[in-house]
Amino acid sequence: METTNLLLVSDFRMGQAPASDELREWISENAECLARVKRGTECAICLAPPVETIETPVPYVNPWLHMQGVLEARARLARLDGRFAAAMDDLAVGLRFGDLVQKGASSLIAYLVGLAIFSSSAESAMELARDPAAPPEMLTQLAAELETIGPFDGGLVLAMKTEHRTACNVVDDLCAKRDQMALSACIDLNTNRVWARLRNLRYFFKPNQTKRDLAEVHRFMIDQATRIYADMEPFDISEKEGGRWAVLRPNAIGNYVFLIMLPSEKIVEARCRADGLLAGAKLVVACNRFAREKGQWPIPALCAPGCC
Repeated sequence: METTNLLLVSDFRMGQAPASDELREWISENAECLARVKRGTECAICLAPPVETIETPVPYVNPWLHMQGVLEARARLARLDGRFAAAMDDLAVGLRFGDLVQKGASSLIAYLVGLAIFSSSAESAMELARDPAAPPEMLTQLAAELETIGPFDGGLVLAMKTEHRTACNVVDDLCAKRDQMALSACIDLNTNRVWARLRNLRYFFKPNQTKRDLAEVHRFMIDQATRIYADMEPFDISEKEGGRWAVLRPNAIGNYVFLIMLPSEKIVEARCRADGLLAGAKLVVACNRFAREKGQWPIPALCAPGCC
């Protein structure tokens, strides 16, 4: 990807900036990159490097978002120019791109990036569906494309399992460091042995219990991944927070690690929003197709047949 004024691209995508010569030139310069994105989506699988620890780099997520931004800008530019087939092609690539990323998420970050890519493409797809100049066959193609997207729960479950492995690796690393510090306290005469031994007592850090606590919350999140928003339940972490005397409680260090590694419940909410956005996009396309075919908007039934 060539560097560019990302604000200009963002403003154009949101309809707040004109299709300038600078924008057209930059989109043209990145045509080869977008062609590779399209070829990648045709493979129907997204293989990202595995994430094993919190130090595992994920340098690809920002480029993914930049690629989507350019792809969406090109789609909007094509639609404004009346090239609806090209616009539809780019929108289909964006939808598949986000769907593949979230389904094969190697981490929670990758999962959220996949949802962001899909969401942006879905909003652009609804803009195309509402465009009165869009040919009916484009709406038919768009409706078929939306039927291939989702669900969004499998990617979240996969990402949550990776999150658990990563958290357990953090616990193991801390446990190894604790044992090393305890050993140095015994052989180094210049070390404050009393403090070192207190710091490394198993009372303050219980690795197995910490892993069990993490497993419990990760299982809870996996269970939530398949629920609708109305059926979601909060996870109670009040016992782990402990207030000002938390540092003196059993497994204080483990509880601290638990709170740091605790996944946000907003991740499940993001999955619910993606479900809602997909359903909304399908509805917008269906209503516009109906209006094109029947000459009027569908009118919902206010009561069951025969009740009045």
